[in-house]
Amino acid sequence: RFSEQLYSFFKLFLPVKFIDSINGSLIRFLGILLLISLINGGLMGLIYYQIPTNNPATLAIVANALLVLFFILLIISGVIAWIFLLAHESRLVAQEESQRQTKRLIREIDAHTQTDQALQEAMEQAKAANQAKSRYLSGISHELRTPLQTILGYAQLLSQDESIPEKRRESINIIQRSGDYLADLIEGLLDVSKIEAGKLEIRRDEMDFHELMAQLELMFRPQAEAKGLAFIFDCPEKFPHYVIADEKRVRQILINLLSNAIKFTEIGHVKFSLQYKNQVAEFTVSDTGMGIEQENFDRIFHPFERISDNNTQHIPGTGLGLTIVHLLSDIMGGNVSLISQFNKGSEFKITLMLSRIDSPVIAQQPQAPFVGYEGKQKNIFVVDDQPSHRRLINDLLTPLGFNVIEAIDAPSCLSLMEEKKPDLYLLDVSMPEINGLQLAEILRKRGVKEPIIMLSADAQEHHGIGNPDAPHNFYMVKPIKLQVLLDNLGLLLNLTWCYKDEHIAVIENHREKKWNIPQHPYVNQLISYAEIGYAKGFYDQLMLADKENVLASNLIQHLYQLAKQVRFDKITQLLTRK
Repeated sequence: RFSEQLYSFFKLFLPVKFIDSINGSLIRFLGILLLISLINGGLMGLIYYQIPTNNPATLAIVANALLVLFFILLIISGVIAWIFLLAHESRLVAQEESQRQTKRLIREIDAHTQTDQALQEAMEQAKAANQAKSRYLSGISHELRTPLQTILGYAQLLSQDESIPEKRRESINIIQRSGDYLADLIEGLLDVSKIEAGKLEIRRDEMDFHELMAQLELMFRPQAEAKGLAFIFDCPEKFPHYVIADEKRVRQILINLLSNAIKFTEIGHVKFSLQYKNQVAEFTVSDTGMGIEQENFDRIFHPFERISDNNTQHIPGTGLGLTIVHLLSDIMGGNVSLISQFNKGSEFKITLMLSRIDSPVIAQQPQAPFVGYEGKQKNIFVVDDQPSHRRLINDLLTPLGFNVIEAIDAPSCLSLMEEKKPDLYLLDVSMPEINGLQLAEILRKRGVKEPIIMLSADAQEHHGIGNPDAPHNFYMVKPIKLQVLLDNLGLLLNLTWCYKDEHIAVIENHREKKWNIPQHPYVNQLISYAEIGYAKGFYDQLMLADKENVLASNLIQHLYQLAKQVRFDKITQLLTRK
């Protein structure tokens, strides 16, 4: 730089301390002014010596005029030099600031790159941990559902046995309700993952409101009294008998709240109350337990969060109950509120929209046990590696007149199928070597046309309706309800059931007469596809109707089974009421 060159030049004959003490800007200004002054002086001298006269007086006047002009130009040059110097220094300052900001931006970008990489690694680790958690919960669910199927199955069979005294039958009903409660708890292990993944389905079916409230009272009153607590059940005399709701989810919410209230209360009472007004149900569960400190109100709704102190560390639990309550209430459009004082008790209030039904279908369906069916004997092939499950199916179907054929695995089934000629297959999904789904595909490839029902203990598997290429006709998750299994057998085998009361009409025909077929574009499109026998279009439209809750879930499943049997004339008759 020129300034550095001047600095080196003056350093030759001036002290360094003197040069350093002089302001750099002043030196640059003086240098620029000196350069301009030399140029102006040279021009003035050139003009003076170019004047064509030898008159001393004239030369003196010109010299004075040029000298005045020189000083005027000196002043102007000083101003211009100072402005130029300021502009130059401003440009340098701006350039230095720009370079400094650029370096800071580069460092920030590098830091963001490192942070993003760390976040990506953390996200991958969290994703892997979440998948491991889901696999672990799925494995636990599978292992628990397998023995629970036998417990609940035999509880259902024993409850229908008239030789058992009425007093013992009530005990069996308690076992069954407790088993259903355990099944709901198992289902709750998977619900959080389903909700986070956005895969949880909320149904809009008819719910027997009175029956649900009575079951909850019968389920939790003995638990509270066994712990020495008073169970107060406060329910209005008049509230809707039937409402529109997802009974499974409503039951799950209330069971979690009531079980927590009893679990965390040692002395006093647990109160369960209901208020219903303007299609809105308000459930309140209060207790006189240990209570919750206000700073923990939000924390208790987080997954796997538990308040640990000397009073709660011995109480078992997963920390998912209130999480499920909060998430399900939010998905169903409800609200959860909490009032609590430490060591004085808590009050949870749940508000849900439960629309009243004035003419329910489920209330008018006849209820009578099956004692058999009309026509020739049907062969049911049961393939399951669990002997207790095969025996349960045998004990259910044999008294009704079915011939049950058993096989422990897929090779045994394939070796016996030609000899036994079954009319329907019941296949367990989880089996060694060849699982049930693979076996179903093998059977279809061998030309088997008979219906296939899959039984699985894995609730995360999804094999619903809408897949006409599926090798099976129906997919049921354990623990299954035996009555639902019989209904599906009757539908797939076109059975006419015989009831104990001969005056009761056939339940399937009665149900069809009571189904509500709304006037809706989806229904009109279903009728159009059924009239021309367009199977794929019918399946797709049926999926849309199911997703939008246009038709009842049991009607959706019935239509799907009719379509699988290519009975489009029956579908048209059912949807058009002809």
